Amino acid sequence: MALRPFIYRRNMLNGCARRFLSGVLRSGPQPYPMIRQRAQEAGVRLSALWTAKRTLNVQSCTRDGYAVWHLPGAA
Repeated sequence: MALRPFIYRRNMLNGCARRFLSGVLRSGPQPYPMIRQRAQEAGVRLSALWTAKRTLNVQSCTRDGYAVWHLPGAA
């Protein structure tokens, strides 16, 4: 039973990270350093951000020496 609060909180944090990431990428591809900085400012943990990336099937490519994240089909 002690696991339920943990699972609930984890799912809530991951949901917040998914909403954050989809909102950031809605306007188009963004460089990872900017995403990481904005996530930190918004209180989104790095682990939740990477979980959201995987869940949303966010893809990345390299442009000008930076990783750029984008939603599927938005490259």
